[in-house]
Amino acid sequence: MKDSMHPPIPFSEPLLALAYENEAQNRTQPAYEVLKGLSQISRFAFDQDYQNFQRRQKFMNLLQPGTSTQATLPAYLNGLQEEQGRTAFSARYPLLSHLKKTYLKQTQQFEQSVRKNYESDRAKLATLLNHGVDFGDILQVEMGLGDVHNNGESTSILHFKNDQKLVYKPRSGGLDAAFYSLLEQASKAGGDLNSKP
Repeated sequence: MKDSMHPPIPFSEPLLALAYENEAQNRTQPAYEVLKGLSQISRFAFDQDYQNFQRRQKFMNLLQPGTSTQATLPAYLNGLQEEQGRTAFSARYPLLSHLKKTYLKQTQQFEQSVRKNYESDRAKLATLLNHGVDFGDILQVEMGLGDVHNNGESTSILHFKNDQKLVYKPRSGGLDAAFYSLLEQASKAGGDLNSKP
């Protein structure tokens, strides 16, 4: 996946092919953050598999003098573009296939949750943060901007028309609100929070 706004993702082309193998579900190109997450999950498997590919190619060249099989990264990636190569890769790393499916499912569920939560708070957000003007529909949910917790949830940025953005934190702000309410009540009551008993 080539994207001028982001650094390249290792093994992005085979990741795209592997991400939706044998799945009839949504086959649209995943967002950069999703592809980056898949890359992090599968980095070790791809590194190990490529090293094994290089060893096999060198061994074949020794067994068959006069032939020169390329042990280059493009040759390896070309093999993964073919269904037979992807099937063999998945067979060599069955846990990776499970992790990939789990990650994609959690990411999809989190994005749906973000969109649902935005819709339920849309009017309040407009009032509190945008002088009563509706932000409009979400154009993009940029995920993975912090540590991932609770089944794939992470800090995200919601992108809207006119370059407007909202930061989405996947946790309740209830505790923070209660704490600030307590401070406000103490201040109104005339209590000095810095004094010692």
